[in-house]
Amino acid sequence: MAIEPEPGLDHWQIKARDIALTVQRLGQHPAVQLDTLGKSYQGRPIQALQLGVGERRVLMWTQMHGDEPTATAAVLDLLAHLLAPEQAARWAGLQNKITLRVIPMLNPDGAEIFQRQNAQGIDINRDARALQTPEGRLLMAEAKRFRPHVGFNLHDQDRRYAVDGNGKPATISVLAPAYDPAKSVNDSRRAAMQLIAHLKQTMPAPMQQYVGRYDDTYSARAFGDNLAALGISTILIESGGYPNDPNRQVARALNAQMLLEALDAIAHQTYRDVNPESYWAIPENREQSVFDLLLTQLTVKGHPSYQIDMGIQQALYSDGDARIADVGDLSPYAGYQSLQLDGAEYDAGRPFALTDSLVLDDVAYARLLREGYSHFVGDAGLLSNNSQWPVLTLPQPLADNQLPRRRMPAWFLVRKNSRVLGAVLNGQWVALQETSS
Repeated sequence: MAIEPEPGLDHWQIKARDIALTVQRLGQHPAVQLDTLGKSYQGRPIQALQLGVGERRVLMWTQMHGDEPTATAAVLDLLAHLLAPEQAARWAGLQNKITLRVIPMLNPDGAEIFQRQNAQGIDINRDARALQTPEGRLLMAEAKRFRPHVGFNLHDQDRRYAVDGNGKPATISVLAPAYDPAKSVNDSRRAAMQLIAHLKQTMPAPMQQYVGRYDDTYSARAFGDNLAALGISTILIESGGYPNDPNRQVARALNAQMLLEALDAIAHQTYRDVNPESYWAIPENREQSVFDLLLTQLTVKGHPSYQIDMGIQQALYSDGDARIADVGDLSPYAGYQSLQLDGAEYDAGRPFALTDSLVLDDVAYARLLREGYSHFVGDAGLLSNNSQWPVLTLPQPLADNQLPRRRMPAWFLVRKNSRVLGAVLNGQWVALQETSS
């Protein structure tokens, strides 16, 4: 049975107030113990939900980086699913075997402003030794008090990570962190590797190609590595991108399903038969390897002309502009959207001067693009954009953009046989041949 997502948590930013009612509702269930563990640096409560009375203890914590909310939604989905009446038989088979404790938002101050660090400006995940953050002290104290057999360290990663060898986005990345610089493998770390391998094997086959493995270089300041040194089978799960899924709902669903499968496997110890080599067979992930838009075989007219690939990154989670991230031979890279242009030509386009009021719909905008206009110059108040595409309005024309280069704004046209084939508008590809005129 699929895990239904909790409503209202499908955003790219999740704050403490967004989960408060869900946590309260779950905490009122007779099978759940709701605890306030302490407060953040700015005084926001940090809570834990506990259920089950079994001897195998499992600890999960999310959003220790405030701008990494995917697993927060996923663990609440998981708890709601376990406590649903139709899951009573399943939970009855688990509750006497495991005790599950979930901290659904460790860094509420960072979450409030969509910031990685806490309110002190400290990365909590690099505070495992110094313990100068109240959130870090709380987590370490909880780990030592609860003494989990298995710990799930749940994060988000940059959507530009790819799975090595196939170029797919790393929608899920995993790691059984090292507990010493030698990357030794004791029984608890081996168990983490086995459980990770089991989780990948039980994922739907098409999604397994979206799973990558992090490098296991020891990080002396990180919580995962330090908790592994306490003998906890520590598992890092990082949520990444997936095509046409800016709010990471695919990763959210995969997280919830993986964590549910993990509880079954831990309760019944079925993962201990998995060959640890299956963990090492998971391909490593590669950072900065997936562009939002990848254009290949694009001709640039010059003296002489030349052909390039172009990678573009959009600003999905900010008000910034999309930029050209790289040009040249980008054959090792992939794109969420990839277009082979077969030698079509880059055209910087020309400015359209705003001298009178102008109302744009799709048809009018497409006509201007076909006529070679890529942006507008003049009083932005004269332009009303009712089209589905973004517009760029500047006081002066775009300058020094005749040759595409890194960090340039991603606003230009693409021509084929002197006709405008399409446009890139703030990193978004617009195919003009498919637009009615």
